[in-house]
Parts: sequence; structure tokens; C-alpha cells
Amino acid sequence: MAIKYEWICGNLVNDDLLSQCSALYSTQYGKWSKEKGSKAGTNIKLSITAIKKWLENQNSDIYWASDNGIMIGYAIALRMKTQYGIVSWVTQLVVHEDYRHKNIAKTILHSIWGFTDHFAWGIVSANPYAIRALEKATRRRSDPIRIKHNIKKILNIGVENIPYIFSDIEYDIKEGLSAINTCFYVDHSNVDDMIDNVVSDTVPWSLGKLKEGWEWIAFTFNDQLPFELSEEEINNLLDSCDSVAHTAYSRMIVTPSQQWMNHTINNVDYILSKVSISYESKIIDWGCGQGRHTIELAKRGYDVTAIDYVEKNIEIAEKCADSSLNISWYVEDCRKVKIAQQFDLALCLYDVVGTYADYENNMLIIKNIYKHLKKGGIAFISVMNRHLTEAIAKNTFILKEEPNRLLSLKPSQTMEQTGNIFDPDYYLLDKDKGVVYRREQFRVGRSLPVELIVRDKRFYESEIIDLCKSVGFKVDEIRFVNASKWETSLNPTDSKAKEILVKLSKV
Repeated sequence: MAIKYEWICGNLVNDDLLSQCSALYSTQYGKWSKEKGSKAGTNIKLSITAIKKWLENQNSDIYWASDNGIMIGYAIALRMKTQYGIVSWVTQLVVHEDYRHKNIAKTILHSIWGFTDHFAWGIVSANPYAIRALEKATRRRSDPIRIKHNIKKILNIGVENIPYIFSDIEYDIKEGLSAINTCFYVDHSNVDDMIDNVVSDTVPWSLGKLKEGWEWIAFTFNDQLPFELSEEEINNLLDSCDSVAHTAYSRMIVTPSQQWMNHTINNVDYILSKVSISYESKIIDWGCGQGRHTIELAKRGYDVTAIDYVEKNIEIAEKCADSSLNISWYVEDCRKVKIAQQFDLALCLYDVVGTYADYENNMLIIKNIYKHLKKGGIAFISVMNRHLTEAIAKNTFILKEEPNRLLSLKPSQTMEQTGNIFDPDYYLLDKDKGVVYRREQFRVGRSLPVELIVRDKRFYESEIIDLCKSVGFKVDEIRFVNASKWETSLNPTDSKAKEILVKLSKV
């Protein structure tokens, strides 16, 4: 399967997308129950006009999955800023029968409900799978007593925004039941089997049985304690961190408004002042990002090779670079790439070394830099400064002792908006390993919105020296710096000293 996921604001949906939604819903949503008389057993259909009306609300978004350009599932949701906080309410969900139980709905719904800074998340549905998806995405159980406590707030929001919620709507919410009369007579004949599939000894079904025409009203709330991470989840989280980092960097928005982006010329001036190279020299930029140092060096007449493992970064870099510049671009992993030449000068700047939490993977990057340098070649590597990170940290822990502290991470849009990964309000430091954890939200672009726990390794001065020496480098110079002025050496805990810059030589 070549599944592609996208989203768009409801008021931007075009006729083709509306047509695909209508066709999918009208063949795949479900069938009318016997209460519909002559329509009993026929497909429930929804017109383009009706879907368009659902999307007129300024808070509406549509999320969909396609397989080779053909829509296979979609959801409509409202993300509303209310006086209580943000509420995400899924109002429509359908997946083609050939793609059910293949995580299509789970992926879409998690992108809607997976943001931790909400007041509430919810759905009105006769589908137990959708309700379990709500509970898994928000790490909270849909509890009728909690729902009853908040029902007036929820219904007030619904009356203002949801087509099928009315001020006099009938509901029945109590211990063991949370249902609402939407007069939607969808066939319930397989619901009991679906409930059997989602219950266990430890996870009962708490929302009760449905009457014809009724649906469950399922909500979870931020003031509920989230489920603790299981050992399996902790292991899965750590195992997936590399792919999460790749996703985060591919979603990162890099703009001139981010201050660290404005120092390219100063950085290059500093590097060239510290080395003696000719225009015949070969330069390589490891983890080049969107190529700002590569392009600046090429503009000055140098032959530059640039590597980054995020394809989007290389695509942007190539568009920014004049075709006359002498640059070779590679979409490759800095740990593994093999290039059939050696270089006179290597750059590996910002947190390329440190992308991985363990020494082994960071060492693979440094080893590869060493391998691709000529004898006598020079390398500049910078890493994030652990001394400062610890000095300003507000939240610290030891992961192996308190893994569930990760659930307390405050979300931010740092990587999308500022790039200030030294803001102590938004990171949790594992003081045993020097690893920083952040909860990053990404909503810009057509890819599904997502909230990710991202981690990176910060270094003491002695740690990065030992790592570089262990692969054979000679450390020529090391200093604590700020991107704005590398020529100024700072104290390790100076508030501006966000990086450690190391000049190395291959002897």
C-alpha cells in the first residue's frame, strides 16, 4: 500500500474532494436499520451538499487517507477554542471496508486527538472501535460520570457547532451508560460483536448498550489522569525515537525569523579564518539541513558536497542554490553514507551529532567524518551544551526510574516557530544520560498534524572531546559559543553559550 495522509481546513475543500467524500460515505459508512422502513438494509448516503455544510464551520478540518490517489478514509473534526480550553470533536468518520483493521482510522484519529493541551476530546458514534481509538489517543478512559459532570459544557459547544446536536436533544448519562438520541438509525446488528472485540478483563466497556437511533457520546478530559506508560510502550517509544527525530526534522519549519538562521555568513567567515584551503580544496557538509552553509561556501567559489537524511531539506536546498554553484547533494544517513572521495574540510554543525541519544550512533557520525577526511584535513563539529542545559533546567528526572514523567511534558511549537530548544519551560532533562526530551507539535502543511516526543543528546566538554579522540581526531580547539558570534568564547553556563564548537584535525 502507498498510503498518503493529508488534511486541510474545511473551508478550503474543493469539489473533487467533496465528491470523493460523498462517494466513500455513501458506499462504506453503513446501512439503515429496520426502523427506517423501506430504506432498511440500504446504504446510508450523504450528499456533497450535506458534507459541504458540515465543513462551513470556521473551526472544521478534514483529514483523509488515499491509496495511489484514491480516497480510502476520512474524518471531519472541529477544533474549537472555547472558554474552557480547546475541544477536538470528531463529527464524521468513514473508512473503506477493504482498509479496515489496517490502522487507517487510528492514524487519522490520533492526528486529531493526539494533542495534549486540550480541555476535551470526543466523538458521538455507534462504533466501539472509534471510541477505543479516542481512549488510546488521549490515554484516558471515556467515563460516563466525567461526561455527565461536563455534559452541559459539551452540549453548549455542540449546539453552536455540530449539525446534529440540538438544545433539546435527549440524552441518558449515568454510571455504566453514556448515550444520546441523534435519531440516526444506523444498523446496530454487529455492535455487540465489536464490543466483544474491544473488551478484556482489565478494559471493560463502560458506555452501555444502545437503543435504536441512539449513539454513544464519548469524551475524555484533560483533568483525568492519563494511563501510565507500560513497559512495552516505553520500549516502543525509545525504539521509535530515531524515526520520530527524522519526522520532526522533516516537519521543522526553517525561516529567517529564527535567530540562529541569520548567522550563516559569520559562521562561514569564522571557519575560513581558521583554516588554510585553496579553491581546489574539497569541502563536505554533514547534516546540511537546507544547505545554508553549503550554499554560502559554494558562492565563495568552493566545491562542496552536502548530505542530509531529510529529503525535503535537500529539495529546498537545491531550489535555493543557483545551478551554477559547484554543489553535490546527497539524501543519505550521515552514519552510513559512503562517498568515493576524501575531503579537505568537513562541517557538522548544530545538533547533527546529538540527534541520537546514545554514544554509539553519534560515534558512527564522527567516525564517518574522520573516514572521509584526507590526512591533515580539518573538521568543525558543534554540539548542544549540556553544562548550560543543566544550569537552567527546571524539570529533571532519570528515565529508568521515572519513565512516566514523559507524560508531564508541556507541549510547544518550538521546532515550527522559534527553534529555541533551550527554553527550560519545554524540556525534561535526563540528568543521568544528558538527554533532553521535548513534546513538539506540528500543524503546518498538508501532512497530518502530529504531536511527538523528541529527544536529543547534550554534551559536556569532556564528553565530546573523548568521543572525537576515540575515533582518532586531534582536538585543536574547543570553545563554548553562540551562533551569532563564534569568535567570542563564552563560559560554559553563560546563557548565550548554547553550543560547544570543536575544531579537529586528522593527523
